Amino acid sequence: MTDPVQWFEIVGGIASLAGIAAVLVQLRQVVVTLRSTARAATYAIGTQLKDIFIAYPHLRPYFFQGRCSRQT
Repeated sequence: MTDPVQWFEIVGGIASLAGIAAVLVQLRQVVVTLRSTARAATYAIGTQLKDIFIAYPHLRPYFFQGRCSRQT
């Protein structure tokens, strides 16, 4: 029959591979979460910028028409 130490090594190797697989799955979830958070933050900033242009319409030409703040 086989040596018991070999079985422990095999089981330990399988457990290690399962642990690595679990870490990889968690890393994928982290990437998905970070992308979602970044998109949400970007949309929030865009919404805030639109709110500023609604509240202060005189600022629009500086952003959309390329008007300079100083007249040269």
